[in-house]
Amino acid sequence: MKKSRPPLLPAAMLVFGFVCGAAMAQPASLKPLTIKLPPETARLKPSALPGYQAALQKCGICHSADYINLQSPAMTQPQWTAEVRKMQHAYAAPLTDKEVADIGEYLAVTYGGAKTSGMAVVVPPPVNTAAKAVDVQALLTANACLGCSISEITR
Repeated sequence: MKKSRPPLLPAAMLVFGFVCGAAMAQPASLKPLTIKLPPETARLKPSALPGYQAALQKCGICHSADYINLQSPAMTQPQWTAEVRKMQHAYAAPLTDKEVADIGEYLAVTYGGAKTSGMAVVVPPPVNTAAKAVDVQALLTANACLGCSISEITR
């Protein structure tokens, strides 16, 4: 006489259900991961060139000023301008063509051995650095930051 075995399928389904339920259950004490970065200490070298203000306003959105010091000091103005243009086209940096040229000149003159293009330099008014309430999401959206890899940190 054959011994009868308990049905395997219902038992397997029961075990599978317990395992899945335990894996999906999360304790209420788990909180989303938050990262607090240290304050930025690097600063761009001041300049009367118009690209300085544009770099302060646009480049610092995604880059630390230390990033510039990692580049070769032998970079020419066309090379710097090409780097900035790459940010405009490949990474959707919100830059006008004039800002690309101005920032390229500022970087080449200030961080390399280039000379100014000879155009009249207009000193823009100082930027108001007084603390204000900032809508972070609006800034991220307006400056195309949500499309770059830094958004991976916030997920």
